[in-house]
Amino acid sequence: MQPWTPVAATEKFAFLRSAACEFLKTPTIAAPADLDACVTPVLEHHISSPMTGGFYDLDAFRANPDRLRPYEADELGPVDGLDLVHLQCHIGLDTLSWARLGAHAVGDDFSEPAVEVGRRLAGELGLDTEFVSGDVYDAVERLGGRTFDVVYTGIGALSWLPDIDRWGEVVAALLRPGGVAYIVEILPAFQYLHDLG
Repeated sequence: MQPWTPVAATEKFAFLRSAACEFLKTPTIAAPADLDACVTPVLEHHISSPMTGGFYDLDAFRANPDRLRPYEADELGPVDGLDLVHLQCHIGLDTLSWARLGAHAVGDDFSEPAVEVGRRLAGELGLDTEFVSGDVYDAVERLGGRTFDVVYTGIGALSWLPDIDRWGEVVAALLRPGGVAYIVEILPAFQYLHDLG
Protein backbone atom coordinates (compact mmCIF):
# COMPACT_ATOMS: atom_id res chain seq x y z
CA MET A 1 0.00 0.00 0.00
CA GLN A 2 1.35 3.42 -0.96
CA PRO A 3 1.41 6.18 1.68
CA TRP A 4 -1.13 8.97 1.28
CA THR A 5 0.20 12.07 -0.43
CA PRO A 6 -1.64 15.13 -1.79
CA VAL A 7 -0.64 14.17 -5.33
CA ALA A 8 -1.83 10.59 -4.94
CA ALA A 9 -5.08 11.82 -3.37
CA THR A 10 -5.67 14.22 -6.24
CA GLU A 11 -5.19 11.39 -8.73
CA LYS A 12 -7.64 9.20 -6.79
CA PHE A 13 -10.23 11.98 -6.64
CA ALA A 14 -9.83 12.57 -10.37
CA PHE A 15 -10.27 8.83 -10.98
CA LEU A 16 -13.48 8.74 -8.91
CA ARG A 17 -14.93 11.81 -10.64
CA SER A 18 -14.08 10.31 -14.02
CA ALA A 19 -15.59 6.95 -13.06
CA ALA A 20 -18.79 8.61 -11.84
CA CYS A 21 -19.11 10.56 -15.06
CA GLU A 22 -18.54 7.41 -17.10
CA PHE A 23 -21.23 5.60 -15.10
CA LEU A 24 -23.65 8.48 -15.63
CA LYS A 25 -22.70 8.81 -19.31
CA THR A 26 -21.77 12.46 -18.78
CA PRO A 27 -18.57 14.19 -19.88
CA THR A 28 -15.54 13.73 -17.66
CA ILE A 29 -14.97 16.72 -15.42
CA ALA A 30 -12.32 18.94 -16.92
CA ALA A 31 -12.74 21.97 -14.68
CA PRO A 32 -14.58 22.91 -11.46
CA ALA A 33 -17.41 24.46 -13.50
CA ASP A 34 -18.07 21.06 -15.08
CA LEU A 35 -18.78 19.40 -11.71
CA ASP A 36 -22.44 20.37 -11.89
CA ALA A 37 -22.91 18.52 -15.19
CA CYS A 38 -21.69 15.26 -13.68
CA VAL A 39 -23.19 15.38 -10.19
CA THR A 40 -26.58 16.96 -10.88
CA PRO A 41 -28.09 13.80 -12.47
CA VAL A 42 -27.21 11.81 -9.35
CA LEU A 43 -28.73 14.45 -7.09
CA GLU A 44 -31.89 14.68 -9.14
CA HIS A 45 -32.26 10.91 -9.04
CA HIS A 46 -31.91 10.75 -5.26
CA ILE A 47 -33.99 13.81 -4.37
CA SER A 48 -36.73 13.51 -6.98
CA SER A 49 -39.20 12.47 -4.26
CA PRO A 50 -37.19 13.09 -1.10
CA MET A 51 -40.02 14.11 1.16
CA THR A 52 -41.54 10.62 0.99
CA GLY A 53 -38.52 8.66 2.18
CA GLY A 54 -36.88 6.59 -0.51
CA PHE A 55 -33.10 6.60 -0.74
CA TYR A 56 -32.64 8.69 2.42
CA ASP A 57 -35.43 7.11 4.49
CA LEU A 58 -36.63 10.54 5.52
CA ASP A 59 -39.59 9.13 7.42
CA ALA A 60 -37.13 7.45 9.79
CA PHE A 61 -35.14 10.69 9.99
CA ARG A 62 -38.27 12.65 10.88
CA ALA A 63 -38.94 10.16 13.70
CA ASN A 64 -35.34 10.38 14.97
CA PRO A 65 -33.38 13.30 13.44
CA ASP A 66 -29.92 11.92 14.06
CA ARG A 67 -27.80 10.75 11.13
CA LEU A 68 -24.41 11.26 12.72
CA ARG A 69 -22.13 8.26 12.94
CA PRO A 70 -21.81 6.99 16.52
CA TYR A 71 -18.28 8.37 16.91
CA GLU A 72 -18.91 11.88 15.55
CA ALA A 73 -20.59 13.50 18.57
CA ASP A 74 -18.11 11.76 20.87
CA GLU A 75 -15.08 13.00 18.92
CA LEU A 76 -16.28 16.56 18.47
CA GLY A 77 -17.78 16.86 21.93
CA PRO A 78 -20.69 19.07 22.99
CA VAL A 79 -21.81 21.49 20.27
CA ASP A 80 -24.61 23.21 22.18
CA GLY A 81 -24.37 26.93 21.43
CA LEU A 82 -21.53 26.56 18.89
CA ASP A 83 -21.68 28.03 15.40
CA LEU A 84 -21.21 25.19 12.89
CA VAL A 85 -21.11 25.30 9.11
CA HIS A 86 -21.52 22.07 7.16
CA LEU A 87 -19.86 22.37 3.75
CA GLN A 88 -21.23 20.19 0.95
CA CYS A 89 -24.24 19.34 3.10
CA HIS A 90 -26.42 17.94 0.29
CA ILE A 91 -29.95 17.71 1.78
CA GLY A 92 -28.63 18.53 5.24
CA LEU A 93 -29.35 15.44 7.30
CA ASP A 94 -26.05 15.77 9.17
CA THR A 95 -26.57 19.54 9.42
CA LEU A 96 -29.95 19.00 11.04
CA SER A 97 -28.49 16.33 13.32
CA TRP A 98 -25.93 18.81 14.63
CA ALA A 99 -28.70 21.40 15.10
CA ARG A 100 -30.69 18.87 17.11
CA LEU A 101 -27.67 18.66 19.43
CA GLY A 102 -27.79 22.42 19.94
CA ALA A 103 -25.40 23.80 17.32
CA HIS A 104 -26.32 26.97 15.44
CA ALA A 105 -25.97 25.13 12.14
CA VAL A 106 -25.61 26.39 8.59
CA GLY A 107 -25.72 23.95 5.67
CA ASP A 108 -23.99 24.92 2.43
CA ASP A 109 -24.25 22.98 -0.83
CA PHE A 110 -23.96 23.72 -4.54
CA SER A 111 -27.44 22.32 -5.24
CA GLU A 112 -30.41 24.61 -4.56
CA PRO A 113 -32.90 21.69 -4.85
CA ALA A 114 -30.91 19.77 -2.23
CA VAL A 115 -30.76 22.62 0.28
CA GLU A 116 -34.46 23.28 -0.30
CA VAL A 117 -35.10 19.77 1.02
CA GLY A 118 -32.99 20.67 4.07
CA ARG A 119 -34.99 23.88 4.59
CA ARG A 120 -38.29 21.98 4.46
CA LEU A 121 -37.07 19.35 6.89
CA ALA A 122 -35.79 22.04 9.28
CA GLY A 123 -39.24 23.62 9.23
CA GLU A 124 -40.99 20.31 9.81
CA LEU A 125 -38.68 19.46 12.71
CA GLY A 126 -38.69 22.95 14.23
CA LEU A 127 -34.91 23.26 13.96
CA ASP A 128 -33.47 26.76 13.54
CA THR A 129 -31.07 25.91 10.74
CA GLU A 130 -29.92 28.05 7.81
CA PHE A 131 -29.29 26.60 4.35
CA VAL A 132 -27.50 28.36 1.51
CA SER A 133 -26.45 27.23 -1.93
CA GLY A 134 -23.60 27.99 -4.31
CA ASP A 135 -20.08 26.99 -5.26
CA VAL A 136 -18.19 25.78 -2.19
CA TYR A 137 -15.20 27.90 -3.23
CA ASP A 138 -17.37 31.01 -2.79
CA ALA A 139 -18.67 30.04 0.67
CA VAL A 140 -16.74 32.76 2.54
CA GLU A 141 -18.36 35.50 0.47
CA ARG A 142 -21.80 33.82 0.43
CA LEU A 143 -21.74 33.58 4.23
CA GLY A 144 -20.83 37.25 4.55
CA GLY A 145 -17.39 36.67 6.02
CA ARG A 146 -18.85 34.98 9.11
CA THR A 147 -16.60 32.60 11.00
CA PHE A 148 -17.53 29.43 12.84
CA ASP A 149 -16.50 27.35 15.82
CA VAL A 150 -16.78 24.22 13.67
CA VAL A 151 -16.40 23.66 9.94
CA TYR A 152 -17.76 20.19 9.25
CA THR A 153 -17.95 17.97 6.22
CA GLY A 154 -19.21 14.41 6.07
CA ILE A 155 -18.56 11.21 4.21
CA GLY A 156 -18.36 11.43 0.47
CA ALA A 157 -17.74 15.18 0.13
CA LEU A 158 -14.02 15.32 -0.59
CA SER A 159 -13.95 13.04 -3.60
CA TRP A 160 -15.92 15.54 -5.69
CA LEU A 161 -13.57 18.47 -5.09
CA PRO A 162 -11.57 19.53 -8.13
CA ASP A 163 -9.16 21.62 -5.98
CA ILE A 164 -8.57 20.31 -2.46
CA ASP A 165 -5.98 23.00 -1.67
CA ARG A 166 -8.40 25.78 -2.52
CA TRP A 167 -11.08 24.04 -0.46
CA GLY A 168 -8.68 23.99 2.50
CA GLU A 169 -8.24 27.74 2.15
CA VAL A 170 -12.03 28.15 2.32
CA VAL A 171 -12.18 26.00 5.47
CA ALA A 172 -9.38 28.04 7.10
CA ALA A 173 -11.13 31.32 6.25
CA LEU A 174 -14.41 30.09 7.77
CA LEU A 175 -12.82 29.02 11.07
CA ARG A 176 -12.65 31.49 13.92
CA PRO A 177 -9.55 31.42 16.14
CA GLY A 178 -9.56 28.22 18.19
CA GLY A 179 -12.15 26.65 15.88
CA VAL A 180 -12.15 23.06 14.65
CA ALA A 181 -12.27 21.63 11.14
CA TYR A 182 -14.05 18.30 11.63
CA ILE A 183 -13.81 16.16 8.50
CA VAL A 184 -15.40 12.72 8.37
CA GLU A 185 -14.30 10.82 5.28
CA ILE A 186 -13.62 7.32 4.02
CA LEU A 187 -10.21 7.74 2.45
CA PRO A 188 -9.29 4.04 2.75
CA ALA A 189 -11.89 3.39 0.04
CA PHE A 190 -9.91 5.62 -2.30
CA GLN A 191 -6.79 3.60 -1.56
CA TYR A 192 -8.71 0.41 -2.31
CA LEU A 193 -9.85 1.74 -5.69
CA HIS A 194 -6.33 2.95 -6.44
CA ASP A 195 -4.93 -0.50 -5.62
CA LEU A 196 -7.43 -2.12 -8.00
CA GLY A 197 -6.56 0.28 -10.82
